[in-house]
Amino acid sequence: GNDDPYVLTIEEAIELGLAQAHNTYTDDWYYVTGVITKITSATSYGNLYIVDENGNEFCIYGSYNEDGSVQYGSMTVKPVVGDTVTVYGPVGQYSGTAQIKNGWIMSFVSHTCDFSAADCENDSACTICGAKGTETALGHIDEDPADGICDRCEADLNAEATEFVITAEKLGLGDYAAGTAEVDGVEFAYVELGDYGNGIQMRIKNGNTSSLGNITAFEKKIARIELVYNSEKSTYNNTDAFTFTFGTEENESMYTTTLSTVAGTSTYTVTPDAENYDVFTMTLNLSYSFYWDSITIVYAD
Repeated sequence: GNDDPYVLTIEEAIELGLAQAHNTYTDDWYYVTGVITKITSATSYGNLYIVDENGNEFCIYGSYNEDGSVQYGSMTVKPVVGDTVTVYGPVGQYSGTAQIKNGWIMSFVSHTCDFSAADCENDSACTICGAKGTETALGHIDEDPADGICDRCEADLNAEATEFVITAEKLGLGDYAAGTAEVDGVEFAYVELGDYGNGIQMRIKNGNTSSLGNITAFEKKIARIELVYNSEKSTYNNTDAFTFTFGTEENESMYTTTLSTVAGTSTYTVTPDAENYDVFTMTLNLSYSFYWDSITIVYAD
């Protein structure tokens, strides 16, 4: 245990997380420290997996800078695999996995370089992250990299995708409009979407019903969709605020469900009836604007 009740060991965080109901999190926020073993969605959401000295692993599902204003992928200086990190956030669990959700990275200590001086003399730079053959928190390139990519970036590129993140920036939104956009190789169609500095803004106006969905399939099937509402905007109780339709490119409407919103709640999850779909459409059913910071498609295993 710790003298500070808001500082948890990884073992304590796992125990507390598993004590919560599925997809629920503590009102209090806690500090948890560990060594990063893996980062998924490193260019965007930044899911961190940390371990303690006994090998207990704990998940930080989505990470931000120390005040929660910048998502991991947009941070200028950020921890990497091997670094020791302290994260602050609410503790809970999703499908039996204990985790902090949308944790704030309060501090980190760069890992010790395990390359020899000779290994670090290469003056070439990684074509992706810019790291050179010197001691750096970004990692090292090989002595003679044939592809110009450092080991760490190559591992990230080869990592199996676990999710797909949609933001206003990725969609290239501006003034309210209807159109299409390609995000990471997937084509989306949308109606009455805009970006005025508060994320993906949706509304129903002038006879246009706001909607967003992919018209080419994701690379994997959809396990669930996780949505984060803009923290600066108020939320209200709205029954069936959105309709979600799931399907495939061949049959876009195979399952339909609704999402109701709750006052004061900013994170929502929509789960289809089966992991058989790789296309979705979400449609707004309310007359006033909604503002999503991010919409994350979590892939099935």
